[in-house]
Amino acid sequence: MKKQLAIFASGIILGGALVTLYLAAEGKFWNNLQPDVSPPAALAQPHQAESPAAEPGGQDSVQPDNQPAAADTSAKTDNSPNVLPPDNPLAQLIPEQYLPAKLQDALRQYPTLNEKDDRASLVMDVLGMTDNGATKQEVAQALGTMFHEEATTDLKLDLLDDLIMVGDNDSVPTFVEAIDPSQPKEVRTKAIIALENLGDSQTIPYLQQLLTDPDPDVRQAAQEALDRLNPQ
Repeated sequence: MKKQLAIFASGIILGGALVTLYLAAEGKFWNNLQPDVSPPAALAQPHQAESPAAEPGGQDSVQPDNQPAAADTSAKTDNSPNVLPPDNPLAQLIPEQYLPAKLQDALRQYPTLNEKDDRASLVMDVLGMTDNGATKQEVAQALGTMFHEEATTDLKLDLLDDLIMVGDNDSVPTFVEAIDPSQPKEVRTKAIIALENLGDSQTIPYLQQLLTDPDPDVRQAAQEALDRLNPQ
C-alpha cells in the first residue's frame, strides 16, 4: 500500500513539474511578442494620383491648365467667288457634248487624220453642216476647235477664212487665240483684220496688248484695228 502511495505521489509531482515547465515556456513566448504597430503598406505613403496614360509617341494626352490652347493653323476654305475675267474668251464656249452628233463625230475624227488634205476635206464637210440643221454658232465652235488642234500654218489660215465666211460673233474666241504670239505671223495678222471687221469692242483689250509686240507689222495692224474700233 505504501509502495502504491509513493508511486502515486511521484506521478503527481512529475505532472506538476511538467505543467510548471510548460507554463514557464508559454510565458516567455508571449512576453517576447511585440505588437505590430507599423501602418499598413497602403498607408505608409501619402496617396498619389496616377499619371494619365501617355499617348503614343511619349506625349501626355492631357494638356496642363497653364498652357494656352494650340492655335488652329488649318487652312480655311475661301468660298469667295473669283470675279476676275478669263484671259481668253475661249472659256465662254459651250461644251462640245452639246453640239450635234455629226459635229461631235467630226471633232473626234479630226485629230486622227494624218494627211492635211483629209483634214481640209473634213473642214469643208463641217462648213457645209449649216445646211443640215447645224447653227452658225455650232459650226463656228467646231471650226475653232479644229483651229486649236491644227499644226500647219496654211490650214490655220484656211480655217480663219472659213470662220470669217460664217460671220458669227462666236468666232471671236478663235480669233483672239490666233493673235497670240505663239502663232505664226501670217495667222496673227489675218486674225487682227478679222477682229477689226467684226467690230466687237470687247476685243479692244486684246488688241491693245499687241501695241508693244516685237513685230512692227503686228503693231501696225493692231493700231489700225483699234483706230476703227475705238475712234477718237
